[in-house]
Amino acid sequence: LAGRTRLATLWHAVGHKHDPPVVCADIRRNGQSYEGAFKLFAELDLVNSFCTTGLLALDPLHYGLLRQVYDWRKQEYKSQVAIASLDKYNLWEGREIMFNRWSKPHWDQNDPHYSWACIVYFGDFKEARMKFRQINAEVVLRRGDVIYMRGRDLLHEVADWGDGQRHFMVYFTHEALWKSADVLSTGSTM
Repeated sequence: LAGRTRLATLWHAVGHKHDPPVVCADIRRNGQSYEGAFKLFAELDLVNSFCTTGLLALDPLHYGLLRQVYDWRKQEYKSQVAIASLDKYNLWEGREIMFNRWSKPHWDQNDPHYSWACIVYFGDFKEARMKFRQINAEVVLRRGDVIYMRGRDLLHEVADWGDGQRHFMVYFTHEALWKSADVLSTGSTM
């Protein structure tokens, strides 16, 4: 098993920053994917609450700005009201589930500067290592670990993890949506 499922509830498709934002195609692909996404949204309350509460504790300024984008989404798009009724406690519009994927060194170019992503690891892998070359650091990750990072501002990578299934769900936000919502994408620089 390898790949990804995008669960972005509202975004500008990559390369279409000037088009109106939409619910991502992975959700809208067919009736089965639509129903499956909504079932998953309804089951993620605990994880959503943990990630969102963690963001509030970590960076109240960014939490407040992300909340403004979330409120704008619900005000402007009825799809967001419907999704929010099931996808409780989640302020991020972007979410992907990655299945057994590694990454080369990269920055998350579509995220606003100083924004936080939250990554939740699961599977039966023993450990993986996330490297941050800019600060000469490496973090050992195991299933159940949760990390917050500023992917736009911090070069990061995950090499091969060896045996087992390594999956993760990442919560993120994109700068184009902040511009549509007319929210200045700043956060604390702690």
